[in-house]
Amino acid sequence: MKKAFVVVSVFLLSVVGAWGQQPAIMALYPARGQPDVETNMACLPVASVVAGVPLPLQAKLFSADNQWLNAYEADNAPITWAIQELTGATNTGTLNKYTGDLVLFTGYKAYQIVKVTATFSQGTITISQSINLSVTPGPAPRQINPGIYLISLKTSDRQLVKGRFMVVW
Repeated sequence: MKKAFVVVSVFLLSVVGAWGQQPAIMALYPARGQPDVETNMACLPVASVVAGVPLPLQAKLFSADNQWLNAYEADNAPITWAIQELTGATNTGTLNKYTGDLVLFTGYKAYQIVKVTATFSQGTITISQSINLSVTPGPAPRQINPGIYLISLKTSDRQLVKGRFMVVW
């Protein structure tokens, strides 16, 4: 009988939360920790992300009276993540993982829009929050400046060709 009581107690604690309050609201933030401070403000529903630059997204849960439930800020939080392509492309970006409160989205295809959705699900409670991300071009991988370059090439018949080539714009 004592075992059953312990199991029920653990279940109730996990559904109700650390302070006896149930999760009712979810918001996306850039980092774990205290919400709504200068360096950790809630994300807007639409944002831009530079291709190749990871964007952290953290799902924060709040009670119905807007109390932050920080007990759910954990890698094993019952939160799943999904990406939906909105502009018809495929593989616009990826998440570093698809569970837990904190993920990194990295966009790969510029000029595309995706919807990233976090879903908290525990017991009879399901809460979702989404953000639409517009992927913008990243910096060029390398820049070639105008000038004269000495280049050595091997042709298909394995002959070595050396020469000076001028790059101009």
